[in-house]
Amino acid sequence: MGKTDSWFWCFGWFITTVTVVGNALVIFLITTKHHLQKKPNWFILSLAIADLFVGFTYIPLFYACWKRFPCSKDGWFAGQTIKWTFLYASVSNLFILTLDRYIALTSPLRHKWLVTPTSIAFSVITAWIVPVISRVCIFVPVHFINEAAASKYLLPVFLVMFEFVPCILLSCFTLRMVYIARKRRWSSRTIEDSSTEPRSLNLRVHFRDDGRANYNIRVVVSVVGLFILCYSVDVYISYCDNFSLSSISPQLWNVRHLLLVTNSALNPVAYALFKRDIRQAIKALGCVNSNNSVSTSTEN
Repeated sequence: MGKTDSWFWCFGWFITTVTVVGNALVIFLITTKHHLQKKPNWFILSLAIADLFVGFTYIPLFYACWKRFPCSKDGWFAGQTIKWTFLYASVSNLFILTLDRYIALTSPLRHKWLVTPTSIAFSVITAWIVPVISRVCIFVPVHFINEAAASKYLLPVFLVMFEFVPCILLSCFTLRMVYIARKRRWSSRTIEDSSTEPRSLNLRVHFRDDGRANYNIRVVVSVVGLFILCYSVDVYISYCDNFSLSSISPQLWNVRHLLLVTNSALNPVAYALFKRDIRQAIKALGCVNSNNSVSTSTEN
């Protein structure tokens, strides 16, 4: 990368800052606010931790090797291993988050007894262990034994396993959730319009739960949509590069790097916009800070 790529580093550091600050805020809120410590938010917390480490490692390690410290081949490989482990962890955590919301919408009764604190812990641990085993415990030894075989066989497997298949499955889950939500909303409106009597308690509870589901679906749709948008470019580039189908321009490589970090940067924005409890916690935090500023200025 030369001087003409200074725009890449400007955008890269900006996106990195947004990634670290946004996900750190989400982690702070969920770990310190008791009312946010509920089942869906534990999956969001794990995803935020993975995205936070993506922000800490992707552009900073990239910048260190390219601009500051000449990296050896092994040093570059170590940096790549660290970055992709956290990227895969982000994908795995997004998958279990979406699967949890899918089960909650399609089988609410099953979700109540299936999703327990133990099962949540098991799912989160699995979402972290699988990327570590794949990228560290399997790929690293094979790479040092036979680098060509690792690049030729394992990288395409990881591409399919952590990017292509999740894009397909997450799209199917999300579209199914949107369809069910719209169908239920239409049925609710039909019942509401046809009823001339005051709503019963059960009907009010039904509408309230339906509204909560709509907010959860908005979170899933936004996060999954961002994931597909950002990772589809990487799937295309990696596929062409691994199988030598076409040459990739340096500009497209730069876009690919930025999009991978952008996915982790925009997830907290999606929570703040569409997750009601997190949005209210952010507003409350802002009100507390403004009140503290006012009281301090009054005392002075």
